[in-house]
Amino acid sequence: MDKKELVSKFVDKGFLLAPEMAVVLERENPERIFKFLELVEKQSIRPLILTDSFFISLIGEQERSESREMHGLDEPYEPQAKRQTVLEVQPLKVEIGQKLEESVEARIEQKVEISLEGQGKKDEGEDVFKSSLKSPNGVRVIYTHVDQPRKIHVEDFVVYFRNRFLRLRDLIVSRPELEKITSVNKIGSQKEEFSVIGMVQEKRTTKNGNFFLAVEDLTGVQNIIVSSKNQELFERAENLAYDEVIGVRGWGNNVFLFANDIIQPEFYGKERKQGGKGYALFLSDIHIGSNKFMEKEFKNFLRWLNLEVEGKNKEIAEKCRYLFILGDVADGIGVYPGQEKELAITDLQEQYDQAAYLLSQVRDDIKIIMIPGNHDATRDAQPQPIFDEKYASALYKLKNTIILSNPSSVNIGADEKFEGYNVMLYHGHSLNYYANNIPALVNKGYKNPELLLSYLFKRRHLAPTHGSTPYIPLERDPFLIEKVPDIVAMGELHKLSTTYNNNVAFINCSTWQARTSYQVKVGHEPDPAKVPAFDLAKNTIRILDFA
Repeated sequence: MDKKELVSKFVDKGFLLAPEMAVVLERENPERIFKFLELVEKQSIRPLILTDSFFISLIGEQERSESREMHGLDEPYEPQAKRQTVLEVQPLKVEIGQKLEESVEARIEQKVEISLEGQGKKDEGEDVFKSSLKSPNGVRVIYTHVDQPRKIHVEDFVVYFRNRFLRLRDLIVSRPELEKITSVNKIGSQKEEFSVIGMVQEKRTTKNGNFFLAVEDLTGVQNIIVSSKNQELFERAENLAYDEVIGVRGWGNNVFLFANDIIQPEFYGKERKQGGKGYALFLSDIHIGSNKFMEKEFKNFLRWLNLEVEGKNKEIAEKCRYLFILGDVADGIGVYPGQEKELAITDLQEQYDQAAYLLSQVRDDIKIIMIPGNHDATRDAQPQPIFDEKYASALYKLKNTIILSNPSSVNIGADEKFEGYNVMLYHGHSLNYYANNIPALVNKGYKNPELLLSYLFKRRHLAPTHGSTPYIPLERDPFLIEKVPDIVAMGELHKLSTTYNNNVAFINCSTWQARTSYQVKVGHEPDPAKVPAFDLAKNTIRILDFA
């Protein structure tokens, strides 16, 4: 059967094929093509346009399942070469599940604790989820980065951006606003209506006052003009980030596309969960070791949490099940010029010893989930691995503490009747770039962190612009937001902010450090010693003030 006949089979079933599917139809065994068509028809949500990455993802998942059944295994038996091919295109949950299982020994060596209440061993993969259902305090790790030292080559960045583009393109391609989607190399010289999906390569205001964009897909670069007469669209174009992936609909040819609309991979229609038990508290930027560390206020918080203080909000302390700490636990050493003048503890290990001493006072029935920040004892490049045990060994001795990478994701509050809340954790170092470089966020972002969180989630990426934060190019982009969480929590800005966006709880944490000389210099005003308390039963947030 030739390629035209195969295409007709898909069209007859109501599906359109992305241009790159032509390569798949030429190279793949027809049996796999027909199996893919059969699987697509069974999908509860059927995509309108089928892409090459969706083909490999769906057919690969099916073949993995068949392999598992054939060998009678809980996990599929596959040669290593084939497994690596599948990993390049599998949905995020598949890669995470495999990496959690394949790297158990590495996690144990690095003391990544994935412990559950009432259990004395480390659990693996799906077993963590099943065990966590036994206790409202169970924590299931969805994603955490386990560092595997390797050399970095230019080609790694190519793979990193290519994979990111493909996944974000797949989030945009089925949007109804986009019509006649084509790849750049297929655009002809005749003027017509069409849409392209690409990564923002260039942006600037033209001499005529219009806005110029250049977007790149895997086949080439398309120039785009946004007219100044369309003020709303002009402002959206002006506030795009370099390297974010967008769809553009308009008319034109291979010289210029005149934009009528810009589409981003934002999410809609997420249901607001309810049904858990207890509370989760969120802290960040404690900065132990700084002479601005608000030790008195932090100890007041610990006394309240341990039910040593009578008064209002005691029921929250009684029902607290989780305590999240979003980085900058210690102030660090040599993080910025002249820092030694602002330190009360000048030895890094002693800073973590003091942190462990304070956190050891948290009662044992509360799970502490902790990630590092840019002041902590680990590398700056993200994803940041867990704290360096050479300096932070005392933290690993805390029996009720789970230490993860930055960023990471967990599920909390699950039981037999409730699936729990998925929580995305990120310290937030990239927020500074967007607060200082995006016109709509300058002079607003630091005062209103929810604007920054909304900006990044609209792009489904925590740091879309190359250079917005130091990073390591991995095959699977840890900043990508493919599955939308129920709660996203960040820190870094020392400013409390809580809001809901499409039923996702956005939390930017407060700080436990008083205003520093640097913050005075740049005009930042921290909002210290405040704790957002997330009610798992009602999916609401209350603010506790310990200032």
